[in-house]
Amino acid sequence: MQAFLHFSSSKPARPFESFVKDVAAQSGGHDLHILSRSKIIGQAAFFKINEPVDSERYRAAGDEVGIDVNLLHSAPHVKKLMLCDMDSTIITSESLDHIAELAGISEAVKPITARAMAGEIDFSQALIERLAMLKGAPASLLDDIVRNTHLFDGARELVATMRAQDATCLLVSGGFTFLTQHIKETLDFHAHYANELAVTGDQLDGYTKPPILDSSAKVRVLNEYCERLGLTHQDAICMGDGANDIPMLQTAGLGIAWQGKPLVRETITTQLNHSSLCGALFLQGISETDIK
Repeated sequence: MQAFLHFSSSKPARPFESFVKDVAAQSGGHDLHILSRSKIIGQAAFFKINEPVDSERYRAAGDEVGIDVNLLHSAPHVKKLMLCDMDSTIITSESLDHIAELAGISEAVKPITARAMAGEIDFSQALIERLAMLKGAPASLLDDIVRNTHLFDGARELVATMRAQDATCLLVSGGFTFLTQHIKETLDFHAHYANELAVTGDQLDGYTKPPILDSSAKVRVLNEYCERLGLTHQDAICMGDGANDIPMLQTAGLGIAWQGKPLVRETITTQLNHSSLCGALFLQGISETDIK
């Protein structure tokens, strides 16, 4: 068996390369590749292993010092299709929670969001329930959301670099088109898919226009683009944090749990918890010199 142990981090609590070399010595690793030594975009490396290893042991050790450790079963290589969730993946917030906060109903909405993202309740039903609470809220709240939304570190580099590698980049969200449109234009995604809020006059109607973009819709978009571009699932990289992202992450050749909720971390083995979004580039073997 030939596999690879991959390492990345934004702010490790101990010297990054010494940790990697210690793990290499313990695991029989060889052919070390240093992808990045940057203190700005992050540090990354990988090496080959020829024998089965307890990757969870090394992941746990990495977690203690703020370093992501991932076991890859094929050599890192650049994908040609990228699908990203938006809320808590590309942006730092959950957009519906943000709207609820501005509308003054945060305490009612946030617990439902948390349960939906944890996979405890159906995503579509949770969306319908939360939106109903916003009926009559001023539509101007949406402009406030756009102005006050923040990107995760590495978001700009992620999309710009993937585009430079001739990959098609899609934003696929259970959030809303008013914000995915803005993020698409800001980061230069090729296209965006999300739910469309119903608005009458200057008020929210309390629902989204059908159909609801749920977990099955994310997989459908992945399949449609693979067919359109003549690609296979192995050519795709997908990223997300919530339970509604799991089917998409499981289908892609490289599915990454980005700061995932507990259920996502339990289900998806490739994880980034201590890296910027540039970690997704490093997982494809892209070095700091090729990051835009």
